[in-house]
Amino acid sequence: RVTSMLSTQSTTLLRPPWLSLARAAWLIISAAAVIAFIAELNIVLRAPLQDCTDPAVLCGPWHVGQGDIALGEALNIPAQLLLFVYFFNSVFPRIAFLLVGLVIFMRRSDDWIALMLSLMLTTFVVEGVQNLGNFMPVVHLIYAVATAAFVLLPFVFPSGRIVPGWMAWIVPPLLVATLFAILSPYLGIQINEQIYAILSLGAFFPWFLTGGYAAIYRYRRVSANVERQQTKW
Repeated sequence: RVTSMLSTQSTTLLRPPWLSLARAAWLIISAAAVIAFIAELNIVLRAPLQDCTDPAVLCGPWHVGQGDIALGEALNIPAQLLLFVYFFNSVFPRIAFLLVGLVIFMRRSDDWIALMLSLMLTTFVVEGVQNLGNFMPVVHLIYAVATAAFVLLPFVFPSGRIVPGWMAWIVPPLLVATLFAILSPYLGIQINEQIYAILSLGAFFPWFLTGGYAAIYRYRRVSANVERQQTKW
């Protein structure tokens, strides 16, 4: 068991100069994500509520608009309660992700699997961020990083190896399709909404099935006790 634990750890530890480069990349990307999150939150809190039924207005799925307040008033729901629900559902989970990611980075930044998990959590704070003008391509690039980590984790966590081996042929197409769907508007590629939906769903369902299978296979056939506890967490 001890031998298995040591071999598992050695496959995911980073050594100089990769350790310094990985930590620097984490700090830069995470800082940019937090700046985008705070900037968008500041805009939302300061700006008057928008009419999200107007096609010219860009509202994210978490935004509270004039229509929401009007509907709440018709149902005798105070506007303050709706705004609190918005904050709790949108802001609080992202802050929780950020704090957990920071704790993981502080404790295990020498492990590339832990570093990738931490980066996924810290960069997901940009989910739903909009209205940042020229900074939006950076926001989408950060979100692409978070999504790439999210797609990869079920196949490599916690040992860093893809199991079963034939999954190595499945992961790259899933990753490419997912990133293409996210970044295509900024690559100058115009995609019909129906085709975009097909691409997104076509990447999600195979990932859901194969990622779930990989996690179960690893847990039952490959993992030692320590890895099983990590998988449970």
